[in-house]
Amino acid sequence: MRNYLTAIGLLIVAYAGIPGHAAGQCADYATALKITMAYEGGYVRATRAKGGEIYRGITRVSHPKWEGWAIADKHKLKRGDTLAALDSLVPAFYKEYYWDVVRAGELNDQHTANDFFNNAVRMGTERAIKMAQRKLKLPPTGIITDTVIALLNRKKH
Repeated sequence: MRNYLTAIGLLIVAYAGIPGHAAGQCADYATALKITMAYEGGYVRATRAKGGEIYRGITRVSHPKWEGWAIADKHKLKRGDTLAALDSLVPAFYKEYYWDVVRAGELNDQHTANDFFNNAVRMGTERAIKMAQRKLKLPPTGIITDTVIALLNRKKH
């Protein structure tokens, strides 16, 4: 586990410098990703699980076109295996499919952004947004709006 967290930590630090991660954002993606990745293991072929094959929390059933699957298919991965080539794709995947979708980088409180992002990863973006809307006493549409972001930013932490 320690080696995994070290590798992910290095990827996160490297990721912070690529285009698309604007300096000065309210909440920091790398911080939120590090927290969420502590719960995501390596490769798993979960025959009874809805997701089937899973790598670092990315399920083949939900994301069959993820470029990492082509790499995984070239290796005979066993439960818990990791590959640097796959790990290098993980931060961009989570940013595109979760962080950006829930607009967590627009939040002014890191803890709120961490929780919102983690909820999006765990339950899906639409359910995470609906949960936030219910907590804010808004109709649960599952669509992130400027109103949701503004109210989350006004929330007392």
